[in-house]
Amino acid sequence: MNFNWTSFFLALHLAALVFWLGPTLGAWMVLRDGDKLAMSNKNIAWVWRAFLRLMWWEHSAFLALIASGTGLILTTGYPLTTTWLQWKLALIIGILAPIEIIDSYFVHYRLPKIYSRGDSPALQDTAWVRRYHLFTRLMIPLFILLIPLIFYLAIFKPNP
Repeated sequence: MNFNWTSFFLALHLAALVFWLGPTLGAWMVLRDGDKLAMSNKNIAWVWRAFLRLMWWEHSAFLALIASGTGLILTTGYPLTTTWLQWKLALIIGILAPIEIIDSYFVHYRLPKIYSRGDSPALQDTAWVRRYHLFTRLMIPLFILLIPLIFYLAIFKPNP
């Protein structure tokens, strides 16, 4: 019996999709609502540290999506000249990947420095937290539009 690489990459792709979207959405909702709760600085710092740990899952899953997607392209035989695939790749490489790179900068470089130092960020550091909240508030509507569009392209594979 031959190993089915396409099925392997598809299963990996779907699992990575769950780990990319699930922790991201859940963690973002906790942060968004956590700011509205009357929590102590110590608890806010704990929530941020938990969020930052979850982001390792998100960004690892995004890399797994890229790797498994590449595997799917190679094993299915879809030519890169296929219209639906060109659109999907353009959305992922041109929009989603840069967003994930910026997000990675925030959550793996800037924000850990702030929340590893103690319970309450210094005044100059709160600007980075506000920038991150602004970044996520701007990107969420874009994701709400892009993700269903990418799903549509992947499932229905429209090719004029």
